[in-house]
Parts: sequence; structure tokens; C-alpha cells
Amino acid sequence: MATAIAITDEITAAGLRLAGVHTVVAAPEDIPAAFESACRSAAFVLLTADIARHVPRARLAAALLGSAPLVAVIPDIEQRSIAPDVGAEMRRVLGVSA
Repeated sequence: MATAIAITDEITAAGLRLAGVHTVVAAPEDIPAAFESACRSAAFVLLTADIARHVPRARLAAALLGSAPLVAVIPDIEQRSIAPDVGAEMRRVLGVSA
């Protein structure tokens, strides 16, 4: 089992590989399958914000709130987009104040 897998764009993947993280660069249509595979085989899964948009919203929310594997959405190396605040979105949808 890999300790950490990051599903990212090519440039971000290059930087993370230097830090010893196993990376996956997938075509947009392959991202959901790559995410499921990473969740089955790693203790920690990273996704850049742009990549996370290709994972079904409900699945991503469940993974972010789950305990195994740990899942985090991070900005890409060029910070072209920020990570979504899934917790705030869930509180808004549920009508719960923080």
C-alpha cells in the first residue's frame, strides 16, 4: 500500500515526486476511476482543486469527511485555482451554522 498518492496536473506532479509522493496524472475522463483506485491503495490521497472538480461531488464530499483514507484537496503548484471549501458548502446545504 502506498503511503500517499496525489492525482494532479503534470507540473504539480513533478514537484510532488521530488518530495517522494507517488503521483498520477490522468485524463479528465479517467479521474473518477483514478480517484477510486487511489482510495483503495493509499493511506493519504491528494487532489488538486482542478482535478477534484472531475470527481462526483457526493463522492468527494464523503471522502473528505471520511477517516480512511485521508483525502485532501490542495491548490496546484501555480495556484491557478483554490481548493473548494466542502465543509462550508455542506453546512450551507444543510442549513447549519458554523
